[in-house]
Amino acid sequence: MYHIVTGRKERLKNRQDPRYLAIHKRYLQAVGKSICRGKMSRMKIKELSDSARVWKSTFYDHFLHMDDAIDQFWHAKDAELVKLKQSLGNNSIEKTISKILFFIYRNRDYYYVVVKKENPAPLKAIVEIFRDKIERSWSHYEKDVMQRCMLIFSWEFSAAICYWGKYEKFNFDMIPKKVRELARLCRNATQRLV
Repeated sequence: MYHIVTGRKERLKNRQDPRYLAIHKRYLQAVGKSICRGKMSRMKIKELSDSARVWKSTFYDHFLHMDDAIDQFWHAKDAELVKLKQSLGNNSIEKTISKILFFIYRNRDYYYVVVKKENPAPLKAIVEIFRDKIERSWSHYEKDVMQRCMLIFSWEFSAAICYWGKYEKFNFDMIPKKVRELARLCRNATQRLV
């Protein structure tokens, strides 16, 4: 029994241990599932632990309290956006939008909640990660005109994603059509918005 406890303590000291990381990932996935079911304010540690397939006492090895678990879930999504931005490289607008839509599709549970709660901030954050690519494809205007165009374009982009999520349930087969639609919106944004 002593060796089991010692091994657990060693894993907890080393936050990069594969077993620790795997359990932490399962907890974050369980938080995401719970949020998608609309239980954010009523989440219970026991239910979360059961969903993650770990003991209830393990929860406190990973989080201080339930709000900490929810915060870490949102921060993990932000970190994924940073990785996405790094993976975009010098792709064309179509390839960039395609990667973004695949990212949203892979994280559709999270973005379904975003759409359901009508919270545009995460969708605007996506537009911000490829802002430089968008602005490069536009004609150059004064800074305030470009900012207004970018703001209106981010609303259009968010609306297209919301429509895809709410009415088309993030249908995978719709991605090529959405890529063409969003690329067209991006290319002619200054013609429409200036």
